[in-house]
Amino acid sequence: MVMHSIKVETSGRDGWKEVDLSEIEFGMVPSDHMFIADYDGDKWKNATVVPYGNTGVSPFTAALHYGQTVFEGMKAFRMDDNNIALFRPLEHARRFNRSLERMCMPAVPESLFIEALDTLLSLDSDWVPLQKGASLYIRPFVFATDERLGVRVSQTYRFMI
Repeated sequence: MVMHSIKVETSGRDGWKEVDLSEIEFGMVPSDHMFIADYDGDKWKNATVVPYGNTGVSPFTAALHYGQTVFEGMKAFRMDDNNIALFRPLEHARRFNRSLERMCMPAVPESLFIEALDTLLSLDSDWVPLQKGASLYIRPFVFATDERLGVRVSQTYRFMI
């Protein structure tokens, strides 16, 4: 597997200590970190894990006007031995790339997809609940980032988890 140089900037906080993980409403509380990589028309670059926060998006961003975006969803579970498992992450990466292809968007290398997941989960492992049947929901997505109006396939994209 190809290894990517994912830079990591830790948040310095343990947000999971501030919430009751057994009582979180789905989709309402983010974990401490997020992954970001940008596609420059040629390749994916600047793979980075940063503290969770808002990202600046231009009002001209193509995804906002033409819906050029794709997402995938998966869950991380705590196993009996306290390890964390993802159900078939490689299959999620492949389905994600099939969706990207249908939307005329660049594929995310499977190795980058998996390494980004692993990096995030190693940093935010405490967000994976201990209770049986509970999980941490993970949402990889890509969106078009060209800043222009006009119907055409974007040349630039952002991949985030």
